Amino acid sequence: MQISEIANVFSALGNPRRLFVFLTIVRLEPICVCDIMRITGYPQSSVSRALSLLRLMGLVNFERHGTRVCYYLNTDNPVVTYLKDFLNRIDIPEASKLEKFEKSC
Repeated sequence: MQISEIANVFSALGNPRRLFVFLTIVRLEPICVCDIMRITGYPQSSVSRALSLLRLMGLVNFERHGTRVCYYLNTDNPVVTYLKDFLNRIDIPEASKLEKFEKSC
């Protein structure tokens, strides 16, 4: 990976909303868009924009299951493994609501 690609990843995760959406996927993958909205409290448009950029950066992938779209980490991207490990090791107060969350799909 070139330095510009890594910088783009950090730029994408530099936004608190996008970072929380990514953290949600890290901790609860696979997870559908409706559950991401329920956890974050963000409107559908904000979640969709965040997911679109995370896909563009190669951090997440998605699958359609009927009318639902579920997201999971793109483990083909070498940076994702390091990000997942890092985010799972640090204490993030906002992540406490993820621990008891029951997915709807």
